[in-house]
Amino acid sequence: MSTSRNPSVLVGTLASGEAELEESKAAIARQTGVTVDHVVISGLPELEAHNELFQLWNDRRSNTDLFVKVDGDTILIDDGALSRIHTLFEDEEVTAAQIPLHDYFTDDLIVGLNCFSPAVSFRLSNDPLYCDRMQEIGHKHILRGAETASVTPIGWHCKNPHPQQAFHFGYRRFLKGQTEIVRKVMQAWRQSEGEGRAWALAGARTAFFHPLAETSYDTHDFQTLFRKQQTLLEGMNYDATAIIEDLESIFRGSASFRLRRLFHKFADRFETRAPNARSA
Repeated sequence: MSTSRNPSVLVGTLASGEAELEESKAAIARQTGVTVDHVVISGLPELEAHNELFQLWNDRRSNTDLFVKVDGDTILIDDGALSRIHTLFEDEEVTAAQIPLHDYFTDDLIVGLNCFSPAVSFRLSNDPLYCDRMQEIGHKHILRGAETASVTPIGWHCKNPHPQQAFHFGYRRFLKGQTEIVRKVMQAWRQSEGEGRAWALAGARTAFFHPLAETSYDTHDFQTLFRKQQTLLEGMNYDATAIIEDLESIFRGSASFRLRRLFHKFADRFETRAPNARSA
């Protein structure tokens, strides 16, 4: 790669009103040693937003040295983060890197920053739940784990989440079957508490009873679920202890909770189909 100019980096951000967005944008703007083109995509359903972002990279990759996806809830750790990431790609066999972030919810490292060389292109997705799992074409070697230790953690994930953002995090983790992450959130709450963690746990519990196919922030069904939980939790003063007890029962496969889930699924169908069903 040329040393006569700063490497060109396309930074793509998907934004849905995250509390950290402005701080995230400011951290990207401060990066040194690289020339950054930062594109923010907002106001779209998750699947459409991901497809637009990855198509943008497909169109621009021949004229760009590196693509880094920095979500709106992610803050790069310092001003040299992107420059250090670029050094990982000096070996032309390296086509991607998955670099851990420090996650607020779990108080642990989480794989959250994905970076790609121009060798990689994407086949767009049609799956609204796993919309970030594009088919990646052109890989040779992907850096993971110990191979990225020199730049880990590269940033902060959900440093100061607002309630809906935290609820959404827990909801999607449960739907994706990422129970280990949910358990880590439970443990982090036991150690340090935190309103954001309580909301994430509420989202996980809600996903068990009310699984949705489309979970973008702005869908009617997701907003309805969040408002109902908001009313409940505000009355309980964010009682995460009760939520954790419910989640433990769910993870144990409690028969009573399976029956409750069937009841909620029936009630959801009835409310959706009833001609005079309330919208909230």
